[in-house]
Amino acid sequence: MGLRVPVKLIKGLANSKGVVGYYDPSNRIIAIDHEHYNTKEAMHTLMHELAHAWWIRSGLYQTKLSYDTIEIICETIATVMVENFDIKPR
Repeated sequence: MGLRVPVKLIKGLANSKGVVGYYDPSNRIIAIDHEHYNTKEAMHTLMHELAHAWWIRSGLYQTKLSYDTIEIICETIATVMVENFDIKPR
């Protein structure tokens, strides 16, 4: 969609926030826990957070869907991407 979304590795993210990663729309970055970066879980999280970035970039947030519904959609997109395109850590 014409917008690059860089990935920033953060040490201790999983311990401090209890998540492997998140999308920061104000800074347009995806943060991934440094310790989990080369795991299948991190690849799934990366796809999930890219779905959030796409959701916001495309304007779909204006649909006023609930947080839970958006999370289910992003999780489904991540699962489809990881399972069908065999996305693996390096």
